[in-house]
Amino acid sequence: MITLKAPYVYMNESGALAKAGALVAELGQKAYLIGGDTALRRVQGPLLASLHSAGIETVTEVNQGEVSRFNIEDYAWKTSEIGPDVLIATGGGLVLDLVKAVGDRTGIPVVAVPTIAATCAAWSALSILHDDEGRADGALFLTRSPAVVIADSDVLAEAPKRYFASGIGDTLAKWYEVALNLKEGAGHPDILLSLAPAKLALDIIERFGPEAYSQAGSGKAGKAFREVTDAIVMLTGLAGTINGKAGRALVAHAIHDSFTHLPDTHDTLHGEKVGFCLIVQSILEGRSDIKELTAALRRYNLPATLAELGVHEHVDDKIRKVAESTQIIPSAEGFAFPTDSGRLTQAIWAADAAGRAALPNGTISANKIVPDRTLFPYYPY
Repeated sequence: MITLKAPYVYMNESGALAKAGALVAELGQKAYLIGGDTALRRVQGPLLASLHSAGIETVTEVNQGEVSRFNIEDYAWKTSEIGPDVLIATGGGLVLDLVKAVGDRTGIPVVAVPTIAATCAAWSALSILHDDEGRADGALFLTRSPAVVIADSDVLAEAPKRYFASGIGDTLAKWYEVALNLKEGAGHPDILLSLAPAKLALDIIERFGPEAYSQAGSGKAGKAFREVTDAIVMLTGLAGTINGKAGRALVAHAIHDSFTHLPDTHDTLHGEKVGFCLIVQSILEGRSDIKELTAALRRYNLPATLAELGVHEHVDDKIRKVAESTQIIPSAEGFAFPTDSGRLTQAIWAADAAGRAALPNGTISANKIVPDRTLFPYYPY
């Protein structure tokens, strides 16, 4: 059995907020709008105007909490008191994941209005949980994706470049993590289906990434920016929501989750940590393209060393703790490489060394961001 979860409508275009009312009206006439403070200040005007023109009653609330089990239950209770037909989430991955979980808990459809292109949270049927200190605390696998995704490309292009770069870092990791589930050219149909959008996302970043990055932060989304935004939100989200019976291997994101338990890294974004952890995963695999992948991070000013992730003092102890607490999930057939804490510690240090070697005084150029065919020659990309 294969399941595929996706929105009914996905929109990524300039001025998309003006069309929100008509789309939300198809789901009901009363909305509970939840967003981060910055996100609401940016979109509330045009969004509420569009909702009002469609005759939709709206209750608005600023979220200030984490995606924790407590907050999910708290918002579920508030939702039962307000009685909306639809939940609208606006902001980044935190508020999107929170409201998706509330929608799943209450059975109310969700409309996602992302204001940054930093993850695939607007599409995915998954909520990443955190405790009140911002540390990873598991995940909720949801019954459905948001019903509608409204991505106003000009709003996304106003966000600082750093968020867009983080989305690229998260997207780069998807193909490499899904490919871990292949063995000697074979894979379950859901794995092969997931690889296709993940590879297309890599191709789009290779072709449009630098130009799109130059447009980020300008408030004017060109073709390149919209293409890469589609890769970050739609293609990566799709790759992650095609599932079969067998569980999926998890390496880079598992290492990321362990890094979130270091207070040092709390100022770094999800995709910034994932990008570095992709290098760690690639070293574990014994890949031959470490320099190219590291240079790809450098191209978008993504962290490639422990220091850039904020880890400066007592580094040996901290990295040992990260390695020992990482809960790597193997593929159904297992891995052809070791993933014990000792080997993981070595790989983290090797990734740091690769990042330091690619610093500006010895920068390595990366002409392409493509899967290493010497490792996966059986997949015809």
